[in-house]
Amino acid sequence: MDGQGIQNAKTDEQVDKYQRALNRKMDALKNIDSVFIRPFGTEGYRMARMIMTADRCITAIKRKAGMQIPITEAREMFADFESFASDMWALVHKYAPNLHHVSAWNWRKVNDEVDTKKVLAHQRATVVIIPRCEESGIIAMATKVIMGINVEMHNRSFDELEQFVADYQRILQHLHEILTVVAPKIGVDYREDSRKTDSAHPSQTSSSVPAAVEV
Repeated sequence: MDGQGIQNAKTDEQVDKYQRALNRKMDALKNIDSVFIRPFGTEGYRMARMIMTADRCITAIKRKAGMQIPITEAREMFADFESFASDMWALVHKYAPNLHHVSAWNWRKVNDEVDTKKVLAHQRATVVIIPRCEESGIIAMATKVIMGINVEMHNRSFDELEQFVADYQRILQHLHEILTVVAPKIGVDYREDSRKTDSAHPSQTSSSVPAAVEV
């Protein structure tokens, strides 16, 4: 196969990959709780992947509690994710004053209408998360809001941006520490990249960022 043929094959593969991702996202529209997120930079995709892993962990804890995992241990692991969910929603309230009246358990009120989701589904950069439980929904929606705040903060003062970046890195580290401990205990795969959380800026971008991440 000559150079042009190889290039055409790569293009066809990319188109096929996009179409498969689009089909999955369009199928997710059938679930009213689906949360469409537009990650901001490499760290945004990293956070989205971590949130998906957290969803699998929370579901596994609930499923295995009392049978494969002692209740006491399951309660402790679950409490870690509850703590993280509270941490995330506190960040939402801190940086999105218009959402002060919305409690974490009312996360569905913040979700997009179906028509908006359809538009987001056709965008290559978006990812979709379908929460398997309420706690996952709370975390997913907080992530969606925080991604939007990230974009907005880059139009604010450097002082405000600096504070946001510090908070953003803190929650990433918080979740990373939870997943590192909990995931192996319940048989959930968690593969974290080699970059240190405390050295990464939430707006970092890379040409290797995936077109979509699905559940």
